[in-house]
Amino acid sequence: MVNFYPDILSYWIETAATRNAEGFYTEGGGEWGMICACRIELAAPGSKVSGNDKAGVSHNATVYAPLSLPSLPDKGQKIKVTKADQTTHEGTVINAERGLLHVRIWID
Repeated sequence: MVNFYPDILSYWIETAATRNAEGFYTEGGGEWGMICACRIELAAPGSKVSGNDKAGVSHNATVYAPLSLPSLPDKGQKIKVTKADQTTHEGTVINAERGLLHVRIWID
């Protein structure tokens, strides 16, 4: 049987800086949180997708995820795709949309 989504999609989850009892701030951080299975396809050179200002923005890859993805990632959010515990691609979200058959996420 064919596995349509052989990779794993992860989002970078930022944690905000906090203040301790003495009033000093401790630096925030972040961690990768696994979201769902996915498939990544590298883009052809010169491929463009509509960005924030509706102008064409070149992208490096398209990530396909199932419609069961709880929410679309925000533009500018860092994501990574891993396969067998090895990062295959990491980038920021240029655009994302929920289609009829799957979710598409364009990354740089």
